[in-house]
Amino acid sequence: MTLPPNSLPVTQIEKARGHVVVEEPGRRIIAEETASGGSALPWGDLAMFLRRVIDMALADYVVAVEHKGWVFFDRGLVDISGYLLMFQFWKANE
Repeated sequence: MTLPPNSLPVTQIEKARGHVVVEEPGRRIIAEETASGGSALPWGDLAMFLRRVIDMALADYVVAVEHKGWVFFDRGLVDISGYLLMFQFWKANE
């Protein structure tokens, strides 16, 4: 299940109920890149950021499939595909 934007309270509720919640890949990557001085950031190398987000979301999905209960994604592959389409639109109109 993919949750809508600004759904953090929902993910906190589901965690409290004992459900698995997969944190948003973009936030995790921003934290990693910021900590390491990397450039795969939305305001840096956007193409690399999107590649990393897709890779992480796919890896999250592979792990989640093995879980025998509800898994909530705070943004997932569907959301990421929308961001990728927007990125392609921006590049085409530069």
